[in-house]
Amino acid sequence: MKQKGGSARQRKLVVKSTKQNANGGHIASPNRPTHENNNQHEHEHDHDHEPNPFKLFMLFNVFLGAIMYAVYLLVSNPFYMMSNNAEQPLVQVEDNYMEQAVFQLLKSCLSDHPLVAGNDLDGMNFKGTRGFVVKFSEEGVSDFQSNRNFTCLVPYFERARLPNANAFVMNLLICELASGNKMQRRSDANPFAVGTHLDNTIGINSWRTFVAHQVNVLYAVVPNDMRGGDLHVFPFEHDFPQDNEDPVERVTPRENRMVAFKGNAFHRVEQYQTATNTLRVSLVLEQYIVPKSYKSRLTKYEVENRKGGLMM
Repeated sequence: MKQKGGSARQRKLVVKSTKQNANGGHIASPNRPTHENNNQHEHEHDHDHEPNPFKLFMLFNVFLGAIMYAVYLLVSNPFYMMSNNAEQPLVQVEDNYMEQAVFQLLKSCLSDHPLVAGNDLDGMNFKGTRGFVVKFSEEGVSDFQSNRNFTCLVPYFERARLPNANAFVMNLLICELASGNKMQRRSDANPFAVGTHLDNTIGINSWRTFVAHQVNVLYAVVPNDMRGGDLHVFPFEHDFPQDNEDPVERVTPRENRMVAFKGNAFHRVEQYQTATNTLRVSLVLEQYIVPKSYKSRLTKYEVENRKGGLMM
């Protein structure tokens, strides 16, 4: 019959082993980690800091997706905002645009308008011009119409206004002449009274450039003996026109003649000569179709001088 608790020899071995452990032996308590166990945990901890290939792959894909989305935004929302379409004619001309009595009032009004000053337009392309600039949105039309300084312009605006346009720039453009010879001419060597440009002077708070949908030009005063002064028009798809390049369309000014051209067309005005002191005067109406998401950024109503200061 076996003794309870094992033999005496077995009990001695257990006692001896316990003493060795107490005196710094290598037998470990089940609850105390050994040096080897510590090393194992350290190695496991090091593995936690090793880069995870799957995580790196996912981060790369997120980064790549962000770049692609940014490119998409730039492509779908380009720097130039245009509403033009292929069906629009490049140029349309209509003579006797206003009723004669209304036109004579307009001509008289513009010839001695109280707001005529330096144009608030590009100084390089409009260096030799005078006039005024009025910018207004659909909400500011009533402000424009009720201003007594612009009463004479209202019939032209209402006649030319596009039904779906929601922003406008009205610009009186007087091309100057320098005094001198009998057949007077601008004194600088520039062959153009107004340089090549696009109409994009809309009043809007945006980093994008909004280009007009249509531009209407009414010739109010034209010297009888004027030589030159023609309007040159080039389609937007055309490379930027060179000074010596023949225009795709050419319009010769005539009083009460209205020309409407595609808003994204490059255009310029020839230098002109006359033996009289009569100046070439035209009334320009830029019309814009701005997307609804940008309508809140439009300038409601503003009249500016050449330096961009408010005149009223």
